[in-house]
Amino acid sequence: MVFGEDTDSKNVLAAEFAAIKERSRWRLNRLRCMTIPEISHRVFRMLAMHVERAGLIGSPRIPVPDLAPTPPAGSMLRRKSMPLPILPPPPA
Repeated sequence: MVFGEDTDSKNVLAAEFAAIKERSRWRLNRLRCMTIPEISHRVFRMLAMHVERAGLIGSPRIPVPDLAPTPPAGSMLRRKSMPLPILPPPPA
């Protein structure tokens, strides 16, 4: 059924265009509700994110992690060769 497949693709396209139209309408309404300072703040933040992702500004590269083995937590307390210190009693 070539005719049915063509109709299905037209329905999918129509639904996609309707969704785009609805999103555009929502964004335009949201823009109308924003104040000028909020619009400028959002534009600046969006530009800053794009510039950081492009690697033009921002933090230096993250260093390579040190994956050397480390002793387990609390291993100093479990050693037999190193006794715990004996503290004097608190003053009365």
